[in-house]
Amino acid sequence: MRSQTSQESPVDQLGAEFGALLIERVAPEEGGLYPEIIESYRESAAKGGKKAVEQPLALGVGEIVGIMSPLVYEAGKIVVGYMLNLAKDAAAPRILLWFKSRFSEPAPVELDLLKIDEIVAEVRDKMGKRGVEPVLNEKIAEAVRGLLQQSPPHDGK
Repeated sequence: MRSQTSQESPVDQLGAEFGALLIERVAPEEGGLYPEIIESYRESAAKGGKKAVEQPLALGVGEIVGIMSPLVYEAGKIVVGYMLNLAKDAAAPRILLWFKSRFSEPAPVELDLLKIDEIVAEVRDKMGKRGVEPVLNEKIAEAVRGLLQQSPPHDGK
């Protein structure tokens, strides 16, 4: 992912990082193009506002096709927002390191099964409100659960 710019919030940056991990689970065929897709999506959202964010589509060969990258990016932002709300200090750098470790390090915030269930429910709810098809919504939500559950327990730091 690109480095954080002065206009990019921690939620945007970390959402993109989490989305890069999610895309490997829900649409691995997009993995190599994920950074470019998200860059384009962000630019479209900045220019087109709400409509571009609500209808993330890409042009295919002669047809319009849906792509998963913008959806997992938005799901990543939901997860990160929830985690930052849990944290009492400047957790963004620790969350980024955790993502970059591919969840091999303990979570930087307490994430018991109840909190993971809450995060997954929030992802399902917000993605559902965006009109994401139920099958895709479930695939994204379960990928979020899988990633968060694979991390060692929080170490209290």
